[in-house]
Amino acid sequence: MEHLGLRRGVLYDPIHRLSTGERQRLALVRGLLNAPQVMLMDEPCSALDSRTTLLVEAVMRARMEEGATIILVSHDLAQASRMADQRCDIVDGHFSGVAF
Repeated sequence: MEHLGLRRGVLYDPIHRLSTGERQRLALVRGLLNAPQVMLMDEPCSALDSRTTLLVEAVMRARMEEGATIILVSHDLAQASRMADQRCDIVDGHFSGVAF
């Protein structure tokens, strides 16, 4: 949780009192608990500031280095460039620039 910028007490807060960004990061923590080999993530940083986004990306990158596969959907092209080992874009409803 510290790696994602979450304070320990957040686990005891009512979910409705958490910010969207805190909820997103808490969901990531929960998703990582069972060490899944594949994760599908849809805009996991959409409600985060740039500093917190980098924290989340570092955690995702560490999981990838441990052998996990992360399929990441993002509208942030800079994030896609930072995170992608392989990348494809969807333009006008069609795959473009497929790099598999």
